[in-house]
Amino acid sequence: MRIIKQDTCGKVSASDNPTLTYNVCYNPTDKSYLFRVITNNTGGFFSPEWIALDDIEKALSKHDTFSAKILDSLYASKSANNAGFLAAALKAEGILVAERETRRLHKLGDIDDFKKRMQKLLKNDLPDIIVEQQAAKEKAGKK
Repeated sequence: MRIIKQDTCGKVSASDNPTLTYNVCYNPTDKSYLFRVITNNTGGFFSPEWIALDDIEKALSKHDTFSAKILDSLYASKSANNAGFLAAALKAEGILVAERETRRLHKLGDIDDFKKRMQKLLKNDLPDIIVEQQAAKEKAGKK
């Protein structure tokens, strides 16, 4: 698996203020894409779990419109912010689009367009900040 993109976005309720950082990963073995949120600059706990785009699409394709809460079932960790933060990243990538004029309801965007855009990034192999942070903590603990 390779991290092919790192970007920032705002939360669903404040999309103009980029406070979240997320990764997009590509798994060449099964040609799948995965997402995770890695930082939140304004507080609020979340899990940096990788969530597969295929699982996201499966969960959302059954509904015309939905709130971010529908994404909760994709996480092993039950942090209250997981679904909303993931929805913000998906919205930034065009995978989710706002339903009418509300920020809280979404519908599926153009996943094929997302995949086409990611094709240009497949050779990227960005550093894994989460792994680096964990290694630094372990190293500090051994001193």
